[in-house]
Amino acid sequence: MTFITIVAVTVVVAGALAYNRRVWRPRQADLVGDPQLRDTIRRQVVCYATSVVHQDWPAMSRRRVSSVPTYWATLVRDAGVRLVRAQGGSTAGESLVARDGERATARQNRLGEARPTVPNALDWLMLATVVVLLAVLGAATQAAVETRIHVTLVVAAAILFAATLLLISDLDQPYAGAMRRDPTQTEFILNQIAPQVRGPLPCDRTGRPAGVSGFRATTAPLS
Repeated sequence: MTFITIVAVTVVVAGALAYNRRVWRPRQADLVGDPQLRDTIRRQVVCYATSVVHQDWPAMSRRRVSSVPTYWATLVRDAGVRLVRAQGGSTAGESLVARDGERATARQNRLGEARPTVPNALDWLMLATVVVLLAVLGAATQAAVETRIHVTLVVAAAILFAATLLLISDLDQPYAGAMRRDPTQTEFILNQIAPQVRGPLPCDRTGRPAGVSGFRATTAPLS
């Protein structure tokens, strides 16, 4: 890896981390005058980030979306909207709404990546093509080469085609498989902002609301 490449990667990673700090940080609630409301919003932001890691990410690996992050995002946004309406243009409320919009955009981008892009019909077509190619290769080389070389060629081609199909399938689902994307950046930011929050969180260790009657964590297929 060249020096220029290392610098470029460093800049990209630093920029991504800076963006995540701006989106996730609970300091956006610092401008809220009411101490109780301020601490409540901070805890809700931490619960939202926790639910993204422990609820949304596993759901996306199954091409589904969790209702838990939506629950916390709604609470934070509603708090911002109430501040704006109550104070006639609250800076804190506007900041909360703006950060919620950025978080919503980031989540929609993740959900878009989790949606399948290769139709099932195309998967079957590629599989049928591979079978036909192997059959043609086996028939064409059977009489031209000795048996040992013939078997080696067919097996090698089968392994190569199978690996290609598996790679296409793996790349089509970035949140599952051998090349899956882990919530590393979100976990990093969560570990930074969680110690800043005082008092018990209104969620469990997986981000699910604690003591909320009538709420049930569900998942829905990504359409």
